[in-house]
Amino acid sequence: MKRENGQIIANGNFLGVWNGSGKNIAPQGASSVRVDAKTGTVLRVQ
Repeated sequence: MKRENGQIIANGNFLGVWNGSGKNIAPQGASSVRVDAKTGTVLRVQ
């Protein structure tokens, strides 16, 4: 994990990514996730 421009960036093999409402916004999985460091909002999933 690293911080860049107010974001937390996590790289790895993720089976899913859940948002604040409990919805899996990456049901196919992901290899990179960007989150706003202040709010915790998921900004991008790849």
